[in-house]
Amino acid sequence: MDSVREVGRYAEKSGVLLAIEPINRYETYLINSVDRALEFMEEVGVEGVKVMADTFHMNIEDTSLEGAIRKAGKNLIHMHVTDSNRRAVGRGHIDFKEILRALKEIDYRGSLAMEPLPPLANPYLALRGKISREFLDSSVEECITLLKMYEGVIQ
Repeated sequence: MDSVREVGRYAEKSGVLLAIEPINRYETYLINSVDRALEFMEEVGVEGVKVMADTFHMNIEDTSLEGAIRKAGKNLIHMHVTDSNRRAVGRGHIDFKEILRALKEIDYRGSLAMEPLPPLANPYLALRGKISREFLDSSVEECITLLKMYEGVIQ
């Protein structure tokens, strides 16, 4: 925690925010939920240290994705968006209409970073250029299309 506090103070002087990303228990044991990220942020006690959320990890660790978003409120500065199976939005069981509704309620102004991975034994091959660019582009396009549709529904 001391190192995050030190880096957070340094970043703050430069106008840079740091984001704590909760990762599910199957990948790490440090910070697994948005609740825990918010607690850690408070323990660090530096204004420039905030929270990011990832719908894939939230789907495993947070009881309510939209509830976690609402609780994070102004402290949520970035979002990774992928479905429950790490595929494109609409290919799993996450209710993205409710996610977008919660983001709208907290007046979220950060980015939504698309993070779909192909259904492979080792999807990280995609990140090392082993999967076609066309496949990745079409997955991101699918995410954007559905999110825009859902956004229209909640207006």
